Amino acid sequence: MKFMFGKRWLSIFAILLLTLSNCSPTIGYALENMSESTSSSVISSAEETVSKSETTTEMSQSSEEIVEMKQAEENTETNRSDAPSSSQDLADNSEESVQKILHYEDEYVTADLNAYFGNGVENFSVTLPRMKNSGKWDSEREYVNQLSQYLVNQNLQPADVQQIEISDSQIVKEGYKPRLTVNFKTSLGLRGGLVTKENLRLVSTNTDGSLVFHDAEFHFDTTGTLIGLTYEGILGKDIHVVMVKPLAEKTTVTLGQYVQMQLDGYVLEEEEEQTASNVPLNARLKVKIFRSDASGIFTILSPIDSFREEKTFDVLSTWKPSFNLLGIESEKFDIVKMNYRQAHQSKTDSLMYFNGEFPVASFHQESGEEESNVLEIYLQNRMLEGTGMILGLRTRMLGYRSFSGFRSVTNATVSNSSVDQAHITQSKRIDYLGDGGNNPDTSVDDRIGTDTHELYRMYLDMTGTKEPFDTLIVVDRSTSMTDPMNSVDTQARYLAVYKALNGTAGRQGLLSKLVGFHPENQVAIVGFQGYPGYPSGDQDSTVIANWGRSTSVALSNIQPPYNNGTNYTAGLRTAGVVLDQNQSSRKKVMIFISDGVPTFAFVNGVRYGNGTISGNNPYYTRDWTLNYFNSWIGKYPKLPIYTLGISSEFGNSDNLSANPYVLNHMSSQTGGFYSHVADSQALERTLQKIVDDTKLSLVSINDQLSQYVSYYAEQPDVKVVQTNRQTGQVTTLYQNGAVTSQGVGILQSVTHTAVNASDSTGKVDLNFVDNFKIDDTYTYTISYNVKVTDRAYEEKKTSGYNAHGDSGTDYTGNSTSSGQAGFRSNKVASLTYIRNEQPYEKEYDHPVVQVDTRQFTLQKSDSKETNLLLENVRFELRLSDKKTVFASGETDSRGNITFTDLRRAKTYYLYETKAKDGYTLPEDPWTVDVAVDGTITIRDQLGYTVSKSGEQYRVVNHKLYQLPSTGGYGPAVYILLGVMVITLASYLFYEKRKQIA
Repeated sequence: MKFMFGKRWLSIFAILLLTLSNCSPTIGYALENMSESTSSSVISSAEETVSKSETTTEMSQSSEEIVEMKQAEENTETNRSDAPSSSQDLADNSEESVQKILHYEDEYVTADLNAYFGNGVENFSVTLPRMKNSGKWDSEREYVNQLSQYLVNQNLQPADVQQIEISDSQIVKEGYKPRLTVNFKTSLGLRGGLVTKENLRLVSTNTDGSLVFHDAEFHFDTTGTLIGLTYEGILGKDIHVVMVKPLAEKTTVTLGQYVQMQLDGYVLEEEEEQTASNVPLNARLKVKIFRSDASGIFTILSPIDSFREEKTFDVLSTWKPSFNLLGIESEKFDIVKMNYRQAHQSKTDSLMYFNGEFPVASFHQESGEEESNVLEIYLQNRMLEGTGMILGLRTRMLGYRSFSGFRSVTNATVSNSSVDQAHITQSKRIDYLGDGGNNPDTSVDDRIGTDTHELYRMYLDMTGTKEPFDTLIVVDRSTSMTDPMNSVDTQARYLAVYKALNGTAGRQGLLSKLVGFHPENQVAIVGFQGYPGYPSGDQDSTVIANWGRSTSVALSNIQPPYNNGTNYTAGLRTAGVVLDQNQSSRKKVMIFISDGVPTFAFVNGVRYGNGTISGNNPYYTRDWTLNYFNSWIGKYPKLPIYTLGISSEFGNSDNLSANPYVLNHMSSQTGGFYSHVADSQALERTLQKIVDDTKLSLVSINDQLSQYVSYYAEQPDVKVVQTNRQTGQVTTLYQNGAVTSQGVGILQSVTHTAVNASDSTGKVDLNFVDNFKIDDTYTYTISYNVKVTDRAYEEKKTSGYNAHGDSGTDYTGNSTSSGQAGFRSNKVASLTYIRNEQPYEKEYDHPVVQVDTRQFTLQKSDSKETNLLLENVRFELRLSDKKTVFASGETDSRGNITFTDLRRAKTYYLYETKAKDGYTLPEDPWTVDVAVDGTITIRDQLGYTVSKSGEQYRVVNHKLYQLPSTGGYGPAVYILLGVMVITLASYLFYEKRKQIA
């Protein structure tokens, strides 16, 4: 027994040795024959067991499926037998009518229908729909629009509408009036104010589509909550509970301490924020307040990341397809900027005017998506105490006194249309630094041996252009223009205007500047006053100079006649005639100069007013003038008006006679600005500012990098230069991380901000000084270095390049971008600027980058017969950790396998994971080194360099009975020991049998 026990352990030991030696594919024929019968029987037994197990499982599954199918059939038959025929069939098949009260209940409502039914009818349902299905959605919208129009005729409007669906309404026998009672278990979700019997309506629709208003009973609990309704009449497919409100001309909404808005009367304000329990079909307007406590002046183009979201108001709604914002003001904050986004849209518009008409979308969409329209208001702590001004591009919307004809300016957003882009030209280019060339703006490629194969240099430039424009100057010729400018500057006001227009010795006048700005520019001049002796007003204005390029005007044409008042409307009327005579496509600009408030005004062609500033005359003439202007400007929607108040007293008094309210209104509604001018020097400065406004200011270049490149922080070499377009002289404005002495007064900042996002690694911003003006004299260029990211390598390997470079995006001598495949270097790059007090934005083109990778081809052959190429040999190329698989594949019929997208300066390991049948499987990998210069070297398991034949690296495999010449002893030792142990066991077994025999 001891011997037998020892023999058994010897056998086990032998099997273990064979297992360790990967014996199944590599042992010799003798060992394979010795174990063949045993292995076969074991495998056969195992396969038989698995087969039986699978058969049993399949039978079990089949039995379960049969039982389930049988049960399903039985359930179907049961459902068929239990299901009643359609209500219509029951009514049609029975001549008898039975009066019943049918009851329905679910988690939201209970309902009782008292009516005559066909015999056998037992069920109906009343539901509050949470979702509109396709087909009903559009009809529901049309219904609400029809209802809204009907209510407007009664000076009402819908505050909220909720639908109640009635299924199987056809079960009621014709000729009988049903009575329906519906009780709500939860709030119906009516929004828009306090719900009362007086402001509720119950409406259904006739078969012809007309509306039917029912005399319904509405039930309320002790708290005033609507809990149910009862009515008799038409039982259609649905009824609507409508909450109505009086139709208002406008709605004034106060949003906490922040702002007060004037909106059109169709905008409804709720007493508090609510969540509707039913599907709301109206459009919701959500107002978000953002604030910044930072010091300094913000503008409409200030980045939104300078602000924090402070509060959201969700109390506004409308049933109209749009709403009008008539005005907005804040007593505590400066309104910096406003953005608007329509519901279910991804685009957010930055608003130019802080009033206008805005399209809206319904809160609930057919897809089930729910979203509000969003108005964002950005506030800053008051910069100028006692003013209500907006520190962006608008003065605040003043609280208008009641007058008709208010002009609702169509909202202007930050524009990037082709027309607007004529103000400026810009380009974005790229230079590959790994091509061996020497870029003049960075030293990163100057050092010999520096690895630059992943580096590029970005160039973004811009040049202002001079756009022709015509200017109409409208000058006040009232008698008060003969008064002195102030107690120190005693020259007459009209004389100061004359000198500002014509110029003086050594000083260029406005007329000369305007026509000299562009060879196509033209100028015209209109004068206005108010002759008391001509009640018709036909002498209240005159054309001083028609369109032309004259650089002077006669003093007598500017000097006021004796004893005249002020009639703004006369000046506007004649200005309209002159504007209509100019049929050129050039932009038009108007400058309106006055030293006082209007004292006359035209109303329906008749002049009113007494020419004085006493009594109520200034109030009447102000409102008449505003009405006239609001009507007049509608014909010239793109005309910016710059208004100047010439008087030391103008604007320094609360008295209406010295209040520039009308001048302020004229400029704020048209994109110009109002300026109070107290002396002749201020007059000239203001007129120069108007000329400068045709140039560009508040210029910023913003380059948001894509996920495929990153700012090369090791050596970015950021540089900003100014190039004279005529002489070619280059001046450096920013270098070595600082603004140069030449850049002071031009550049405000150059910054890089890292971003951790899936589609961007950061951004580079160049900001010019706010009041710096840019025209076509210089080209400004910013350049810096970037590096290709790992993300670019990964996507190139998995899916290839996804873009082509835009035309004209190659730097001089470069050829890697324009029309070439690659990855975009920037997510978006844009140029923002102000021109004529209006903001614009223009996007740059997209250059592309590539990843510089390497590849190699391996050929597998027999170790002795090199022409015997081995196919279906599997390899894995792993990263430096020897675990992560970079790529894998099998050799083809010619024994070849190719690995691509290898990165420079990386080491990979090549593992053979499946040998061809009859060949050994090496345990250790080949080492694949990719040098910085891209050279590939492959070394075998003993460190010898693998030879290369043409474009292929050749490696060999040994047959199983051949000992490999490389890679160590492999499994040979284990095989030999196994054979020795089995031989010894066999010998002992033989000797034992001899003894027994």
